[in-house]
Amino acid sequence: MSTKFTKVLCFGGAITALGILGACRGDQVTSPPIGNGKLQLSAAAGDSIQAVVSSDADALADGDTPNGVPGLALAPGIGDRPAIQACRPTRSPNPPVDSDNDRVPDEVLYTYNCIISRPLETLTTTGTIEVLDPTPVTADLSARHVFTDFFRSRTRIVSGKTWSVKRNGTRERTGDASTLDFNEHGFRSDFVFENGATGSHIKTWASHFAADVPGSIQYDSLPSGTRTITGSSEWTRGSNTWSFTASTPTALHYNADCDTAPRFDAGVLALVVTDRHGNVANVTVTYGPACGQVSVTRS
Repeated sequence: MSTKFTKVLCFGGAITALGILGACRGDQVTSPPIGNGKLQLSAAAGDSIQAVVSSDADALADGDTPNGVPGLALAPGIGDRPAIQACRPTRSPNPPVDSDNDRVPDEVLYTYNCIISRPLETLTTTGTIEVLDPTPVTADLSARHVFTDFFRSRTRIVSGKTWSVKRNGTRERTGDASTLDFNEHGFRSDFVFENGATGSHIKTWASHFAADVPGSIQYDSLPSGTRTITGSSEWTRGSNTWSFTASTPTALHYNADCDTAPRFDAGVLALVVTDRHGNVANVTVTYGPACGQVSVTRS
């Protein structure tokens, strides 16, 4: 038996991964005795899982900006292009060295320290992303991004509630103007939810991106295209710890024109969720038909 539900903000409003993560509560899990094998996920638990994984899947695009200026387009979980573009980091050295003239710097550190005020919310970005060219004498799109306490938060003016995510880890990318292959090992995202709860998502993922128009990946932008994901991860929230395996039976379609996260307008992300007793549940996340719209099935 499966249960399907389409999620909106628990407090109302547009459908975004940020809002779902920030607003939803009560992600309780009923685990059967060891040996039963069936993990009973509540709707809120399924929502919390998909929102975290969707946020991290969406954030892959920030490491795919070939010139190594991540975070200047849409930041993970925050769908507002003008506001994020206003947050420009400092860089050291400035200008960076680019030995092979492929517009991926040999080594540069981007430091973020931004507070953006809007009528109903305040957006904060801090931390660093170091960008290195693993092939500094070969012109290609290979790059390594090292995130250190890369922190983003949204505070609602009226309620004073804050949602935040801090990311640490290394992303590796290889590819050309048509396709990119992307790997993370032990990449960690730490979340603080609007109700004060905390959680962490630690993942080892491999991702393949193919541009809709071959040859259209530019040094400073990622075009629309399809993304596949495989890998495993661990999600902890409160006293609950689950391990996931992730796959994309239908490739996710990344829409470069999206202003709402997650920036997918089609595709299916399948998660096999296992608790510490070995009990298993399946969570299927379907994206679209519009950016930011998510439908979840638990079974």
